Amino acid sequence: MKFTTGTNQINEIVFTVKRVKDENLELNYNVKIDKQIARDKATGLPVLMYHNVPASDVKIGENVYTENGEFYGYRAE
Repeated sequence: MKFTTGTNQINEIVFTVKRVKDENLELNYNVKIDKQIARDKATGLPVLMYHNVPASDVKIGENVYTENGEFYGYRAE
């Protein structure tokens, strides 16, 4: 797995992601579910902030964020 800011490699093992409600992540007791930040236009489902998501659960191409919700980088491979 490789994470990058676009110019620098990110060497973290847990991340914050924004996702449509994900029941698989919610089964992991270490993942903290934060507030709803939006609704998905296509499905109408809530988009939530998930904190402490293991790197292995981040999808290729998915953006990762800081704890504050600011863009940090993405999973490149």
